[in-house]
Amino acid sequence: MNQVGRDQCRLLKEFLKQEPKLRALQYLPDIVKLQRLLLDKYDRRISQQEALTFRVGAFLDSMKDREEMLTFRRLIDSFNTAWLLVREAILTHGRLRPKKKEHELSCVSNQTPIAFLLPRTVDEGTCATGLVDYLINCTQNEFLGTYRRLCEHEWEPETVTMDVVTRAHLVAYDVERDLMPLVPAHCDYSL
Repeated sequence: MNQVGRDQCRLLKEFLKQEPKLRALQYLPDIVKLQRLLLDKYDRRISQQEALTFRVGAFLDSMKDREEMLTFRRLIDSFNTAWLLVREAILTHGRLRPKKKEHELSCVSNQTPIAFLLPRTVDEGTCATGLVDYLINCTQNEFLGTYRRLCEHEWEPETVTMDVVTRAHLVAYDVERDLMPLVPAHCDYSL
């Protein structure tokens, strides 16, 4: 590729380099909603020790309303998917990350203590807090800054904060639905 082609593809190159992190952004609104619902339900009503013994499976089983249980299951699945996409980056580069090995989360299952989903700045809660912080600051806002720098725009991109995050505010996309159709559309087929 010549220099002109490289210059024109700088943003695409940066996007592809950060794609696994950016893919996790689509789950951020669900993660924020999960944290708000959990805080409404348990904030100052559950001790850290209780949160460590209360498991996700028991939490879901305790719900009498099936729709509420399905909503929480979907939100927890979104948390888990995003966590799996960016876990290593958070544990090595995140501003908020667990200080001890036993406070690290590998994945969310029915056996996971609910403490890992409740946002805190210490112990197990740093996984939940660190995930949101990483997605907002190290992924969304950082990529918007990169876009502005590479495209030499004068406007200041609006940074996203946790209190107003929706999918419309994010660099959010679905790989199968949004990106894969672009590949065959831009291929040059010839016989």
